[in-house]
Amino acid sequence: MKKLWSKFEKWLELNCQEIVDSFNEPAAKAEITKAEQKMGVTFPNSLKELLLIHNGQRNEWGELYASYDKRSILFVLDLRRYITM
Repeated sequence: MKKLWSKFEKWLELNCQEIVDSFNEPAAKAEITKAEQKMGVTFPNSLKELLLIHNGQRNEWGELYASYDKRSILFVLDLRRYITM
């Protein structure tokens, strides 16, 4: 995943730097583990690897989810809470 993402990110740097600038910092392994425990699931290794590269993306193109970063662990946990109500 890391090698593939690196190639993709290099292309983005040349063609769409604003997207690269919107990526969040990596998630911590402990943060991923905590999210898995709260959800009662085990994330696929590919998702864990991706979260360790970037924990989602800042929402810079709209206010739909203004209080969360797109696809960050906190966003997923909160979304799941509403789905399972």
